[in-house]
Amino acid sequence: MRVQGNDFDSDGPKSITRTLQGTESETVMTLWESRICQSGNVRIACDWTVGDKDAEHDDEQVYLFPYANESSYRLIQAYGSSLRHTGLE
Repeated sequence: MRVQGNDFDSDGPKSITRTLQGTESETVMTLWESRICQSGNVRIACDWTVGDKDAEHDDEQVYLFPYANESSYRLIQAYGSSLRHTGLE
């Protein structure tokens, strides 16, 4: 989570990274309007992903696709490609 703006105070840093398990929840930051508040504008950005951010690739492990054997699927975008989705398909 990242917070941008000068019109607030917080109880910690303006950028936080946390790893939570399953249904776990945690209050990571408390914000309040500063005494010298000019606009009241605060921008909050949260990014998330499923999995372990600290996971390490094991070159000795054979990784399988999450599809049934003998199945085929059309690949329409690869990691790092220039194609970007632009809306509902």
